[in-house]
Amino acid sequence: LFRSAGVGGALKSGAEIKKALRNMRKDMEGLFKTMVQCAPAQLPKLLSSGLEEEELVLIIRSLAEHGAAAAPQQAFELLEGVAKVPRVPIVLAMLDRKDAKMLEALLLRLHPSKASEAGQVTYDVEAWATLRKALGV
Repeated sequence: LFRSAGVGGALKSGAEIKKALRNMRKDMEGLFKTMVQCAPAQLPKLLSSGLEEEELVLIIRSLAEHGAAAAPQQAFELLEGVAKVPRVPIVLAMLDRKDAKMLEALLLRLHPSKASEAGQVTYDVEAWATLRKALGV
């Protein structure tokens, strides 16, 4: 399986992130583990050209399937970073119903009252509400 970008550190460019997204389409757990190596605050800079719908859906799916239960704090921070990537709000507004529902369910699972059952979270309801608004859900 493809591992080159994830081994020995974080993805260092938007091109590496996009390549990982392409190559790990069928490995949601691996994709989540790869994405959490990226500093969420760096995502808007690294992905300054924005994300395509397919790429964004892969990130959301990896968080929904592996992040929310296993590492809610990391999943939340990653989603915060993604929300600040250029053009993401526009892409989110155009998601089909199934993908929009997946994002909504992910956010509900990341609510501090729910997420704290899965592990320690440091964000509060206010931060969660801000993220939800930023994602247009």
